[in-house]
Amino acid sequence: MTRPLAAISVLSAAGLAIVIAPAVVPDYHWVSQSVSETAAQNTPGAWVGRIAFPLLAIGVALLLPGVHWGAVSKACYGVFVAGLLAVGVWSHEPYLAGVTFDVVEANLHSIAATAMGVAVVNAELFAAWHTRVWSRLLLAGSYLGLPIAMTAHPAWAGVYQRLLFGLLIATCLVHASRQWVGMMEVRGREVEHGHV
Repeated sequence: MTRPLAAISVLSAAGLAIVIAPAVVPDYHWVSQSVSETAAQNTPGAWVGRIAFPLLAIGVALLLPGVHWGAVSKACYGVFVAGLLAVGVWSHEPYLAGVTFDVVEANLHSIAATAMGVAVVNAELFAAWHTRVWSRLLLAGSYLGLPIAMTAHPAWAGVYQRLLFGLLIATCLVHASRQWVGMMEVRGREVEHGHV
């Protein structure tokens, strides 16, 4: 399996886990509650939400070697990947009443999630600068604006965060698909010229 196809598979699995997770945890409201809450500490079924973060990290990491967004953007995406792994390890505090949890772990989760958000916004800003593809500024704005919307309209926080993750995964899937098509075109030319 090629790296781009592996990225597509893992990113798709991450997206599927994010979609399924609300259905397997108790008393969860996807409209108002965050994706992290599906992976909350000591919550039945939270393993589904918890696997989404490392899967997304692996998918993005598989994508990075094939992109030409500049070293600073790739480094920011590296921080984003590390943040995804961290939020997968350190879980959100439980949303269910009366459930014990580790306060330090919950705080580390929040710190990692914040660093992740800052990293992905900066990654897109630097990618726009390096590639001169100014539409990437829309991605940066979305990655910044959607968390602000979550704070401004907490009753819709879950919807805004799912839009953010959906946009991120869809964008990464497009990049991975382009990499795969590019590899297939190169292989086709090699076969045509007898280099294989």
